[in-house]
Formats: sequence, structure tokens, C-alpha cells
Amino acid sequence: MSDAANNSREQQAHAAQASIARCIGEAIGIMWKAVRTPVNPAVVEVHRHSETLQHNGVTLRRTTIDEVVLKTPHNS
Repeated sequence: MSDAANNSREQQAHAAQASIARCIGEAIGIMWKAVRTPVNPAVVEVHRHSETLQHNGVTLRRTTIDEVVLKTPHNS
């Protein structure tokens, strides 16, 4: 049996035997990471342009929004 398959079985056996305290700790860790992770990067709207055309009772509205996305350094 390969090492990868053996490691996979060991991980599955460990996951099946995890205590309730470990499961709760992992869940809290996942939620804590989610709370600390920014949802949206910083976005600055640079320009917005709207056009409206009407033809035979139908209105076509086209809006173009130019944005700049500012990347923040990843702190982990």
C-alpha cells in the first residue's frame, strides 16, 4: 500500500475518533478565521457613466462603473 493511501486512512480514522472538545475547538477556529478575514477588498470608484435609450416602449439603461481594487497585505 502506498504512503499516500496509508496517510489518508490514518486521517480518516483520526477524524472518526475526534473528541467533541476537538470538534468544538475546530468549529470555533473556523468561525474565528471567518470573522477576521475581510469580506471585500478596498474598492475605490473612479468613474460612473450612465446611458439611457428608449425605443418602442422599451428602455435600455447601460451603466459603466470604473473601479480600482486596492490589495491589502495578507496578515496570517
